[in-house]
Amino acid sequence: MRAGSLTVSLRTRSGSDPLHVGDVRLRWLLPGLLGLSAIALVGLLYLTSYKDFFYDEWDFVSTYRPSQSGTSIFMPHGEHWSTIPILIWKALFVVFGLRTHIPYEAVVVVAHVACVLLLFVLVRRRSGDLPAFAAALILLLLGTGANDIVLAFQGNQTLSLAFGLLALLLVDTTPLTLRLWHFAALAGLLLCSLMSSGLGLGFVVAVAVQLLLDRGRRRLLLAVLATLGVYLVWFAAVGAGGSACDGCPSAMGAVRSLDPGYLLDVGRFIVIGLSASIVGLLGLILFSLPIPIVLTILLAFFGLMTWHWHEQKGLESWEIGLVAGLLAQLMLIAVTRARLGLTGAADSHYVYIGVLYLLPLVANGFKRVSWRPAVRPALVGCVAIILLSNAALLAQAALIQQDLMQTENAELRVVELYRGAPDMALDRPLDPDVMPQLTAARYYAAIDELGSPVPASVPTSLEKLPAQAVDRQMVSLFGGGLSVTASSGRAASGPCRTLDATAASTLDTEVSSSQTIMLEAGQGGDVALSLGLFLPPSPVPVSQVRIGAGIPQWVHMPDTGRPQVWRLRIKAASLGALEVCGAGSLQFHTGTSALSAEAAGGKLDPGWRTVVDPGAYGGLAAEVPAGTRTTTWKDDFFGTPMVAPAGAFDVWFRMKAASTTGSASEISLGLFDTTAWTWVGGSRYSPSQAGSTYRWVRAATGAVPIPGDQLAFVSEFNSHRPATTDWFVDEAVMLPAGAPPPSDVAP
Repeated sequence: MRAGSLTVSLRTRSGSDPLHVGDVRLRWLLPGLLGLSAIALVGLLYLTSYKDFFYDEWDFVSTYRPSQSGTSIFMPHGEHWSTIPILIWKALFVVFGLRTHIPYEAVVVVAHVACVLLLFVLVRRRSGDLPAFAAALILLLLGTGANDIVLAFQGNQTLSLAFGLLALLLVDTTPLTLRLWHFAALAGLLLCSLMSSGLGLGFVVAVAVQLLLDRGRRRLLLAVLATLGVYLVWFAAVGAGGSACDGCPSAMGAVRSLDPGYLLDVGRFIVIGLSASIVGLLGLILFSLPIPIVLTILLAFFGLMTWHWHEQKGLESWEIGLVAGLLAQLMLIAVTRARLGLTGAADSHYVYIGVLYLLPLVANGFKRVSWRPAVRPALVGCVAIILLSNAALLAQAALIQQDLMQTENAELRVVELYRGAPDMALDRPLDPDVMPQLTAARYYAAIDELGSPVPASVPTSLEKLPAQAVDRQMVSLFGGGLSVTASSGRAASGPCRTLDATAASTLDTEVSSSQTIMLEAGQGGDVALSLGLFLPPSPVPVSQVRIGAGIPQWVHMPDTGRPQVWRLRIKAASLGALEVCGAGSLQFHTGTSALSAEAAGGKLDPGWRTVVDPGAYGGLAAEVPAGTRTTTWKDDFFGTPMVAPAGAFDVWFRMKAASTTGSASEISLGLFDTTAWTWVGGSRYSPSQAGSTYRWVRAATGAVPIPGDQLAFVSEFNSHRPATTDWFVDEAVMLPAGAPPPSDVAP
């Protein structure tokens, strides 16, 4: 039949048979898919061109560079046999070094496109042109499984899947008259799948079950058994001790630690993983949907499969093989990962695996669906909606690491700028969240051999880099250089101040690199020390020490090899009279704060800005200039939301106004419950209620937060009219109700 300018041929059928989706033949589908795949490949490489090496990729950079030829390429990465990805990365190291990440990203995208084209060929043989084209397009734009498409290191899994699909295609196309090369080719493809990642085991099961049910090709099981034998030899020799992460059991350790309760979790993990994959076929994310909708989708899926198998009068051998392979793969994943949390079963890269197994089954189920003119718009519209949803998720996943990469590049630039600094910790992880396996020593060795991965566009001036990234990296590199030594035989230099630290207190000061200040407490106690550079010190202490009563304690600042001024924070429960000598600007307040934060750098509305202010507690303040009209308040928070202990609290803000004339309320300060999305307590202020220099105001008295809820400080400005004066907010603290207010000590 002819539709427009397209020639459509149908399978031979009787005149009374209705036209089905699987009967349609369109010659342009494969060239069209090749063109769309090329566009997607180029587009994905463009969208991800901002990326640098990330997390597991640093393992390969640290371990498999060309100079490290003594490292065995047969060692597992985690529990996965990774010889083929290692060889590919070694070749890329030789050709490109670390100066560009695009070739490494290209590996995963090319492997993904290979999976798309192989899936099309495989499904077309079994179910027809249209089901194959729809299945291939869904996989091509599979945003619900985006991690295996846009994360370079996931190329090991995508390669494994591509080799597995090739093995399935070989089985489908092998004639009944078997030749030796058929055995060798099948064993080679399955072995390549296993040598890329543990996902090859699912295809070993899928192929084995299919061959077991196919009497004519059953002898090919010898190739499967030979492949499995090679894998078991490798596993026994080197793979059994591999672990997926710190604290995770090895493959053998996970099996040995199984108990009835954990077996139940394994079952739940499999159910969640299968459900996430079925929902992911539609471009939807499991945990973003209400349970009734998820149940409806699952019932529709199993209803389609039941109807299809009834019409087909049973399951074909390849369908049984795919089902067995998918369940085996989910079980293997669950055994090692279920103890990390059941929600991990819906992770994007597991959804990709599940969808790849399910698409041939679903496509085969649709081949018997009517292709009458009245039905076509609905079918095409449904596929279009699925593709649009997946494409949006895929584009989002491709761009989602932009801020993270800016942070990583800034941190690596800091490491490069301070190379050779006396107190640098060469063997400490640079960033536990982004590159925990990378240390300064390993990074220097890598860039000496392969070049720097930091783009030339990243500033080489510390002051022009993101302050938060700089501070985090500087504290990570030099925090270990902060030391406290007790000695009564040294004379203190510089001005000395005596502070009343009989109650819990916090002291902030500025001290130059490699310099020392002296503390002498009237009574002994525990002291927590924190560091900052451009921003106020982190609430996480870098050192906790116990100091003795009446014994001078010498706090030595880390030596960065450059003129640098550190921000030092000292917190203690009770030290009595505290003498401080040699410190620069010094600010002090009493009271054990359940929550404290600086407004500078907070998530404040446009109109607010962070300014340098010597009078501010940490040297920076949040300001609304006179004449500014802020946007409507949405999330004017500062400080990391935290859970406070049970009890009643007073909330104090350190603030000022440039002019104290004006009685109309302009600014609201207080505490906000970000869990229940409601105010815990706060007050509004007019310029006449503020001081022209910083002072503490009590924004809430006796506030009682909801137990377990997350809290943050709020600095909200009246958006209905412009500010009549410059407003400055420095910091806020939450103290037990009735505790003494914070106090400042003049330099």
